[in-house]
Amino acid sequence: MVACGFLLALGSGALALALGPDGPPASVVATWSPTPPPTSTVSTKPKSMTTTLAPEPTAAPAEVLEPPPEAPPDPSDLPALTSAEQATPEAVAERFLVTYASFDPGADPAGLDTRLAGLTTPELLEELGRDSSASAALDDLRRRKVTFAGQVVDLTVSERSEARVSVAAAVEHTTAVDGVVEPDFRIAAYTLTLVPSGTGWLVAGLTQ
Repeated sequence: MVACGFLLALGSGALALALGPDGPPASVVATWSPTPPPTSTVSTKPKSMTTTLAPEPTAAPAEVLEPPPEAPPDPSDLPALTSAEQATPEAVAERFLVTYASFDPGADPAGLDTRLAGLTTPELLEELGRDSSASAALDDLRRRKVTFAGQVVDLTVSERSEARVSVAAAVEHTTAVDGVVEPDFRIAAYTLTLVPSGTGWLVAGLTQ
């Protein structure tokens, strides 16, 4: 019987196999000298998982709304224009706009006419009186104690001569209900025409 020998080198051990020619090996002789495996430095204990959660974003503080400013003073409380102011078109235009835009429906309409009398021509005063008395909502405004106030935020002279001065102005309007100022402010543009008089300048025309 011819035997084929295989020598397998495995580490420091040797394994000899004798194979028969006609079938499975008749005998298996194994000599094994195991080499101890190297000591592992890897721990088999489960690692503790420490999860660091990112802090939740801090919500931005809510926008702090400033309380609405107080309404401009009542034009009836303003002092009369001096002679020097009456001779200045800008001063007359500003006082007219504040007086015209500040309106208390519950007050005597003649009060407004009296205040405007020294600032406008008789023709314009009559025209404004007709317009102010034509509103059908005056009774409702009086019942709810609604008042209006105006404050000039910009004023520019666009034309100036000895016989005529044109003024462009922006007026901030505010509304108050029973003394409480509403936050819905609005700004309106006005164009005024002023003409000279014996005491200074008077507003002769108004467009909005």
